[in-house]
Amino acid sequence: MKAQASFEVLIVAATILLAIGSVIYFTQVMINDEKTLTETDILVTRLSEEVQLIYFLGEGATKIFPVFVPANINSSRTFFTNETINYGVNIASGTTDVFEDFNICLRGELPMRNNFYYVIVTNIDDCVYLDYYEDFEQAGNPPIINSTGVNQTIAEQYDYVCINTTAYDADDDLYNVWAEIRTPTGETINYTLYDTGAWCAGDAGDGVYGANFKLNSFGLYTLVSGWAVDLTGNYASDLINVYIYVSESFQAGSGNVYLNFPDASTKNRQATHSFLVWNNDSVSINYFYEVKEVWDDGWSSAEFCTLLSPPGADFSCECQAGLGQCNATWQGVFIINPYNFTIFSYSFENSALADYDVTATATFKILNGGSFSKSRTLDFIQNIPTAQVYLSSDDNEYKQGIHLQAGQLVTVYVMLIEESNKAPTSVTNPVLNISLPKTWNNITAFSGSLADAGNSWIISWNTPTITHGNSYKLNFTANSPLLTGLTVLNATISSSSANEQVNSTNIHELGIRTVESCTAHSDCSNGRFCNNFMFCEDEKGVGGNCTQTEVYDFLSKDAVCVSNYCRQDVVSMNNWYCTADNNDCTERGFSRDNGYILIAGPLTYTCTNGVWVLS
Repeated sequence: MKAQASFEVLIVAATILLAIGSVIYFTQVMINDEKTLTETDILVTRLSEEVQLIYFLGEGATKIFPVFVPANINSSRTFFTNETINYGVNIASGTTDVFEDFNICLRGELPMRNNFYYVIVTNIDDCVYLDYYEDFEQAGNPPIINSTGVNQTIAEQYDYVCINTTAYDADDDLYNVWAEIRTPTGETINYTLYDTGAWCAGDAGDGVYGANFKLNSFGLYTLVSGWAVDLTGNYASDLINVYIYVSESFQAGSGNVYLNFPDASTKNRQATHSFLVWNNDSVSINYFYEVKEVWDDGWSSAEFCTLLSPPGADFSCECQAGLGQCNATWQGVFIINPYNFTIFSYSFENSALADYDVTATATFKILNGGSFSKSRTLDFIQNIPTAQVYLSSDDNEYKQGIHLQAGQLVTVYVMLIEESNKAPTSVTNPVLNISLPKTWNNITAFSGSLADAGNSWIISWNTPTITHGNSYKLNFTANSPLLTGLTVLNATISSSSANEQVNSTNIHELGIRTVESCTAHSDCSNGRFCNNFMFCEDEKGVGGNCTQTEVYDFLSKDAVCVSNYCRQDVVSMNNWYCTADNNDCTERGFSRDNGYILIAGPLTYTCTNGVWVLS
């Protein structure tokens, strides 16, 4: 009886031990599965974050980082596409998937065997390439990078500039060197630099890395920094923030330049030549680095050449007989503000030619190559008047071009002058005709007549004889055009005396810049805002730059935008752009809807009612 009882006790005990063992086994299986899934999730998350970071940083960006691939990866279920990184994992209940979704071009291979790896991700042509290695030796010395720069900071659209830097690694394991460049649209480009001796990179192997970079857009580029990374993932950067100013590819022509030459130039008499250059663009231009007027006759000569404008230009006049030509030259970088003009003018005294015709050609050399020109035939005749015409806004300073308020009743002062300043020349009872576009109206020509010539008005004055060096002043009133712009007035002068040979076919091209000026947005008409130049400009659409510097004296930035919504950019924090809606945000000038999620490396931003919020 006792033996039977002991046997039964043993059976019960064995059954309990078996049950406990099963629980322990299955508990361990669950723990192992959970560990594998957690490790796989860490792997997929790390790969996803680094891939998105390198994609976001742009062309040429590279990063090396360590990962651990756990056991039990199912290679037949492990893959990546342009939308997903997926690892298949074998667990007790079967096979499951750990994945991360996004929309990025991916190429390369994923590590699958249980081990530690170094993964290299590189952005090439907006695709992220993955590769991996085992047995990397971690180096402790980061690269050294300095002297990042660019060979020119003023250029023209479609030009190439040379970007270079100096990089060195004590362990001799540099993997990649690149420059971070921000384009005028706010896009960030990582541009690979090479130490091959080509592409403005010094000599091969000298540690100077460089490449030619093409400036495809006009506006402001920023060379932000140089970067270097070694094979073990150590980084170094050289922050410089150098601006590259790029002018729009300028197909200039004679239509952008207006000439105001006298009818003739008498030997040993004074005369003025003037060229008005108009910028019909919304940005400042600095296209011209040299302006030269050339007389085509080798016996031409001038004395007492005097610069009149622009002030401060490097001006020279080489007009000695026998040199083969006479020329006057302005040199510098000539900036012309939006919807404005610059006048290149000088006075001289013709000391050689008489009774001779020459061709005077004004040539305008454009920054980084190219030129255009405009010519006029000049009469050099003995003892005839030098008739000239100028404008003024205040009857004080007379020039080829003036500035007036737009959309108002204004007075334009006109001066007809016998410019030679020496006896015995006079202009006998001259007739002055000025052609004025129909954008002007309500014209009153004091002491003159007004005629409708179809597409223009013709104002005519018959004036008394003007003796040498003297002038006669006239004026007219009119309602100026409503908007900022240039009005070109074509003037001709004729004389009642045939002997004076005043050339009535010579056209004097004069300019009036009308300005819708302002100090407040309310000063501007509907659909326009008060810009930083204190005149009204058309409102900008989605993506338009509405940074504070675009408006006058800290006025509202929202008024720059058609939508009336100006928002700070998440990438270029110093820039603001117009968005489509009050709740939208902007990323590099692109309008993003409310709720849009942006992943920038390890950081995640959410567009929340017009503001980027760090998640």
